[in-house]
Amino acid sequence: MRLIAHSTHKHTYYSDMKTAPPFLKAYLIYAFVLAILFLVFFSYFEPARMVALTNMLWAMCGW
Repeated sequence: MRLIAHSTHKHTYYSDMKTAPPFLKAYLIYAFVLAILFLVFFSYFEPARMVALTNMLWAMCGW
């Protein structure tokens, strides 16, 4: 499969993530993981959100 890149000014946008460079995939994964960690660690200051997050995790595990 050929990589189709759309170049505008200084940015290049990849139309297919399967053919995107590995560093771009890793960057997106790290950004997603950091967003989840941010949500979890800053939820300690809001007990209702922490309880909701815990209930959601219990439900996803099937317990």
